[in-house]
Amino acid sequence: MSTDKQHSPGKKVAGIFLIAIAVLALTGLGLAVELTSIHANTHQNPEFHSLCAISEGLNCETVALSPYSVFLELPVSVWGILGYLLILVLSGISLKLNQTAKPLLGAVFGFSAVSFLSSALLAWISFTRIDSLCLFCMGTYLVNTLLVITSAMLLRKSRLGPVTAIANDLKYLQKAPALLLFILAAGVLPLGVAYAQIKPYWHTVGFESIAPLPTGVDKNGDHWIGAENPRITVIEYTDYECPYCRKAHRELRDLLSKYAEDVRVVHRHFPLDQACNPNIRHKFHQFACHFSKAVECAAHGDKFWEMNDAIFSGQDTRKSDAIDVEKFAIQLGLDRSEFKRCIESDDSLEEIQRNINEGTADKVVATPTFVVNGQQFKGRLTEEQLDRLLQAAD
Repeated sequence: MSTDKQHSPGKKVAGIFLIAIAVLALTGLGLAVELTSIHANTHQNPEFHSLCAISEGLNCETVALSPYSVFLELPVSVWGILGYLLILVLSGISLKLNQTAKPLLGAVFGFSAVSFLSSALLAWISFTRIDSLCLFCMGTYLVNTLLVITSAMLLRKSRLGPVTAIANDLKYLQKAPALLLFILAAGVLPLGVAYAQIKPYWHTVGFESIAPLPTGVDKNGDHWIGAENPRITVIEYTDYECPYCRKAHRELRDLLSKYAEDVRVVHRHFPLDQACNPNIRHKFHQFACHFSKAVECAAHGDKFWEMNDAIFSGQDTRKSDAIDVEKFAIQLGLDRSEFKRCIESDDSLEEIQRNINEGTADKVVATPTFVVNGQQFKGRLTEEQLDRLLQAAD
């Protein structure tokens, strides 16, 4: 009896299994395409709401916003599309070849196993890090589970272990170089197209044009950015809902790139919002306290400046009431449950109130106000003013 016959479940049985694998791959492909659409729309279209945005704990948009939704600068769903296409190609070739012992069974099982393990990891992340599940994602988890079970059953019917099956595939492909090149092209070309065509639209909103700088927390508990050993320190009293603060802060951050070795900016909250500032007697900036709390809560996950930048720059194109700080927290990879608990509590108010008291002591009456060695600069701090301050410090 030949080896092929020994390891063969018969053309008909192998064909049934391979057709089932192809159908599963097509199903997974459809789900991955829909997930890619959800991912792109969630990041780029503020008006978009997916069908599976059912509740806080069952929401595809929340999962799409997470940094875990991108791997090696491509959405995870795009990797899914590429994987399902390759499984479809491999199962189709194996089905087409007129042989009793179907080749490429090891490859089909291998890619199915990788898909299944990826699903297990993503499910764990959804449960433990994102605190939200995605219905379409769970559909792919089911497809990947069925794929690995079906391909494993086919190997068992063929009396092949995974290692032996892969070794047989390699021997077969050595004798069929044209087929090997076709399979490699089927895997590499779509990947190249994906990298060429898909731009990184998912990058967190922020001051992306501004060079990153050292950051830290001073002895008073205030967050700083700029020089580690500054010649002068600028205290910035700011309000996250104030358009002049947004403009002045961006200008100062740009200047810091030039004075990176000499100037440090220390952030202090001074929200013009009666919700947390007792100096404000009427409704004014009604989201300013909320935004300050969000930045302080983000600081618990070492994302103070990232949240600061996201809230400021987000208002370049949206009104304050359209800024979703929880969405920013998800994009920044913060623990969603912890951030939400913090934002709903008064944990961060003590820090904000301390800053307000310091501002009151410094006779701050409007934002933005910059204080250097007791000297106030209202509205903005220019390069010429910084130069004079540095000369005076020598």
